[in-house]
Order: sequence, then structure tokens, then C-alpha cells
Amino acid sequence: MKNYTLILFTVLAIMSSCTSDKSSIKNDDLQGTWVCKKATNNGADHDLMQNAEIIVKGDKLNFPILESAGINPEQDFTLKNDEIHLLKNKDLIFKIKALKENKLTLQFTIQDNELVVEMEKKNRGI
Repeated sequence: MKNYTLILFTVLAIMSSCTSDKSSIKNDDLQGTWVCKKATNNGADHDLMQNAEIIVKGDKLNFPILESAGINPEQDFTLKNDEIHLLKNKDLIFKIKALKENKLTLQFTIQDNELVVEMEKKNRGI
């Protein structure tokens, strides 16, 4: 029984360290202009966000489409694990579902709509 407990503890420790590695997204990884290539709204295709842009420069995020929801499109943000937290709109959190060099998938809820946007990087710098 003692060996079983030790093995279980070791497996949990390894799994825990793997999860924290996944959450090592840095601000530098997000810098640039991202263009929406595909979006879903509550699971259904949503073409109104096609070509919408998110511009990240420093600790500022500019997402012009937020204006249509009555939210200032330019926001200061902070990263917490795999989430983008807006400093002035604490209820709006962008969950980073996937991030590769030129592809970014975000999930967020706004006005009771759960949106998932798949974005491609337009350029390296701003």
C-alpha cells in the first residue's frame, strides 16, 4: 500500500508540472496584429467577426469590435496563466485555447454569447 501511495503521489506531481508548463504564455507571445479567420457564437458559425482585428502592443489590447457591445475597444490587460484579463472590464476574460507562432484561438463570453475566434497573426510587430 505504501508503494501505491508513493506511485500515485509521483504521477500527480508529474501531471501538475506538465499543466503549469502549458500555462507559460508570455506577453511577448501575443504582440502584433491578429486577424479573425473563423468564429463561432454559441457553437454556430459566426461570420460577423470575419477579418476583425485584435492589436496587442505592450500591455494594451485594441479590439475594435468591442465597441459594438458598449465596451472601450482599447484596454489595459494582464495575463494570468492562459487567460487575458482586462483591467477595467473584469467580467470579460479571454481564455487562450491555443497559441502557436502565427495562430491564436480565444474563447470569451460577451452579452450571453460564448464566442470562439480563431485568429492568424498579420505581422510580427506594430
